[in-house]
Amino acid sequence: MKAIIMIAVIFMGILWFAATANQAAPQVAPSNAPLRIHAPTPLPRQHEVIYKIEANKCSDFELTYAVPDGTSQRSATTCVPGGAKGAPVTVEVARFVAQPGKFVYLSMQNVGGRSASSSTTFSCNIYVDGVHFKHVESYGEHRIASCDGSIP
Repeated sequence: MKAIIMIAVIFMGILWFAATANQAAPQVAPSNAPLRIHAPTPLPRQHEVIYKIEANKCSDFELTYAVPDGTSQRSATTCVPGGAKGAPVTVEVARFVAQPGKFVYLSMQNVGGRSASSSTTFSCNIYVDGVHFKHVESYGEHRIASCDGSIP
């Protein structure tokens, strides 16, 4: 029985091969139209954004900043430690990637406390792809430094 089935399968295969072997390949009509190749649409370039704050004396600051999804974050830092002899110290607040045209925002308010005084100098800084994009400096208690802009 197995031999009969095997012979039938082989016979059917031979018939199928003979039937398809005589068919000609489909012909494509020649065209004088130029061949057009479409380049893929490039993805928007992503930029690395870094928010940094800087202060020359230990003070309490309240921070507000925009993040990639469009919402703002608020946080408080109890001390941006000033360097030796009042040299400014820089602290990174946030790092993310964003597309061109995205609005970026960083604001810091000196809420006082600790050794804060009218001589406390502080600044907000925004970097895009390692290049200084925005810088605003302020000084004294209860003052605000605010940086913002749209990524080029």
